[in-house]
Amino acid sequence: MNENQYITIEELCQLYEIEAEFIEELKENELIQVVQEEEKLCVPVTEIQNIEKIQSFYYDLEINIAGIDAIFNLLNQIDEMKQEMNDMKRKLDLLQNNSL
Repeated sequence: MNENQYITIEELCQLYEIEAEFIEELKENELIQVVQEEEKLCVPVTEIQNIEKIQSFYYDLEINIAGIDAIFNLLNQIDEMKQEMNDMKRKLDLLQNNSL
């Protein structure tokens, strides 16, 4: 296992003081990616930031998994719209510069 890319679910649960069942529920709802490396279930380290957000929503704000899923979907849509707006601004700038 490339230890720089993955953290075992066991380590993750100890580090963040969460239950393995919580991670399994997140996986089942496709909120995080879980992979098997060397016969251990692991989470890519790139997922840690999402897990921290989810943990805060779930435990601190008491938002259920369905609500968290909706929040993440809306945040992804906002990110996509921001990217589209930036692309359109660049195109508009090019058009304005070419017409001068």
